[in-house]
Amino acid sequence: MSQVPPREKAQALFRQGAIYLDGGDAPSAEPLLRQATLLDPGNALALSYLGHALLAQRRYSEAAVALQESLRLDRASPGLGLKQRRQTTDGLGLSLAFQGFLREAAEVYSTALTEDPGYPSFSYNRACVLALDGRTHDALQSLVAALDADARVPGGATLPDPSLDEDFRGLQGTPRFQAALLMHLPPQPNDGPSSTAMRAGAGLLARGRSEEAASRLRAAAGIDPSEPWAWYLLGGALLETGPPEEAAEAFLRSLQEDLKTSRLPMPAVRFAGLRSGAWLWEQGRLEEAALALNRASAAAPAHPWPHYLLARLHAQAGRPEEALRSLGLAVRHREELSPGEALLPDPRSDPAFSALSTSPGWAAAVEPLGPGSKPHP
Repeated sequence: MSQVPPREKAQALFRQGAIYLDGGDAPSAEPLLRQATLLDPGNALALSYLGHALLAQRRYSEAAVALQESLRLDRASPGLGLKQRRQTTDGLGLSLAFQGFLREAAEVYSTALTEDPGYPSFSYNRACVLALDGRTHDALQSLVAALDADARVPGGATLPDPSLDEDFRGLQGTPRFQAALLMHLPPQPNDGPSSTAMRAGAGLLARGRSEEAASRLRAAAGIDPSEPWAWYLLGGALLETGPPEEAAEAFLRSLQEDLKTSRLPMPAVRFAGLRSGAWLWEQGRLEEAALALNRASAAAPAHPWPHYLLARLHAQAGRPEEALRSLGLAVRHREELSPGEALLPDPRSDPAFSALSTSPGWAAAVEPLGPGSKPHP
């Protein structure tokens, strides 16, 4: 009785394993795919499927080994089609990122883009990894490249909505992130007369051409001074071109106009409130600063920075109860910061709170921080 050749047996095991994996049953697929790769170790496709079966089970280290070997074999002797090669590369980047190897994952996508620059997913996943690594400038550049590439794909968009992606949580309020979302957005029913100029400015800002963006966005704000988007994006352009007081005033104007129309997303309101509120506080315009910072805290109740700045403001204004209440919220939510955001200072070392250290509520407000020193004068 003749034996089945190893490669034929491997193919049969692979086909059955692929059926299980495509049906969402990774645990049943894995042993079949593993046997297939043992019988035919040069089969890049079987190794790719095995890697994805392991990835689906969150066995990221093992998945990375299988996917890396699949790509190595494919480079030596092509055995993957374009679609599978892309999926294998994406899977390798994800398996590294999920292990915390963010720089290695970014390098996987960077290398892939040199060979396949038009594939939006590589730029998008690279942007996600860079954002998680706190490399905000590079992340935004990569996101813009992803959205540009996606706009060229026949048949419509293929990428997820970045505004819903937790990987970008730390970037979502920044004007350049919001500009990136706006630049390819088709005309909307509620567009105003400044829409064309505003979107042109958004495209320039998203690509880092801040001076040109500021010029377009000034024009947009002049055409329709009631458009909060134009003021908010202008503030973002002015952050990079200066002077800082003009940026703060533009953000403040965006908040004032948004109170009438509610057009800005909550992350943008938080960003504008923080930027304008911090500047107004430094200028001694405490009541205006409080309004801006309260808008920021209402837009993002779990973000610590609006609460922390409000605590400083209340302390300076001689409102200790409000200061301690805001400080307690800031300390409680201090772990909510995303990669790339400035860390919250230790209030016990902040001179703004020196007069509060003997207040009855001070110990309770800072207790989650553990042992530490009192504020210095």
